[in-house]
Amino acid sequence: MLDDQEQNLRPVLNEERYIIDSELAEKLKLTRRTLADYRMNGRLPYYKIGGRLLYKEKDTMCELSRVIHYFNLTKASIYNII
Repeated sequence: MLDDQEQNLRPVLNEERYIIDSELAEKLKLTRRTLADYRMNGRLPYYKIGGRLLYKEKDTMCELSRVIHYFNLTKASIYNII
């Protein structure tokens, strides 16, 4: 029930849901410094609106899917070598 309420409270701009950096760091179990590194390296798209860092849920999920896919391919190639 709380998850449903949390979904409804996320900021929506142009029909897109956004996550703040502290929330994203908590969900991904990363530090905010790691997120900053990802931003600076261009690995994680973000927006700065009114001095606040926001991440599009869709963009974040696409990037995570890409990383997971890469990890699975790498893991599979390691297993093939062994």
